[in-house]
Amino acid sequence: MTANASAGAIETPQAFLSRIGKDPRLVAYSDKEYGTPLDLVEGLNVPNELFFIRSYGPILTNLEPDAWRLKVTGLVERELELTLDDLKRLPQRSMTAFLECSGNSRSGFEPPAEGTKWGDTAIGNAEWHGVSLASVLALAGVKSGAVDVVSQGADLVDMQRGLPVEVAMGPDVMLVWQMNGEDLPRPNGGPVRLLVPGWGGIASTKWIVGLDVIDHAFAGHYNRELYTLYTEEQERVRPVREMPVKSVIVSPPPDASITAGSQTIHGYAC
Repeated sequence: MTANASAGAIETPQAFLSRIGKDPRLVAYSDKEYGTPLDLVEGLNVPNELFFIRSYGPILTNLEPDAWRLKVTGLVERELELTLDDLKRLPQRSMTAFLECSGNSRSGFEPPAEGTKWGDTAIGNAEWHGVSLASVLALAGVKSGAVDVVSQGADLVDMQRGLPVEVAMGPDVMLVWQMNGEDLPRPNGGPVRLLVPGWGGIASTKWIVGLDVIDHAFAGHYNRELYTLYTEEQERVRPVREMPVKSVIVSPPPDASITAGSQTIHGYAC
């Protein structure tokens, strides 16, 4: 349950989800983690109200578009402070891509893994609209010697994640303000979030307010302590990057009883 400060009361997860514009049928794992029941999804794109929520800090719902700013600093020719209107003056594009939490399907691990025991519910496909991050970096003028672009979220001071500059300059990495033809929902990072298609969701910083270009590999908390791959001997390999190929059967549902004979099975793969 979550605290409703304005009312001085305790909200049920269902009441909280309804208040922030989400479907109350989302699966509540904590007051900051809500999953998408895939059997409620028709087609490939997940409706905004059914799209999963994952947040370390508070779920920000009061960051107004007119007040939002993006600062670009570090190893650049020109430091910038951009408004949403400034972004919209750059060449815009749309793209359909999935977003998946790195812990998706963790409940199926044996032996059990640390962290939230997500089912197959921390993933969603959507149409995103915004600008390529490369357009913003070109406007700033990235200097030679740049190694990582560090994104900063508004939810936590240490909510930072480093992205290799060669990846950040790819055309499909975007700053997005629309999802499925509507304003990006606040619980999913609105008014603007970073989108790094195919990578673990931690790379796609929500409520993005800063980009810092640096000359070394970023070693922040969410690059070294969390979201990192280790060998069986617990030797650190590298931060989580691209998500592996995965598939899931949605119908018939798990543990369902079905009659003998021909059956139609459907699900998703990405």
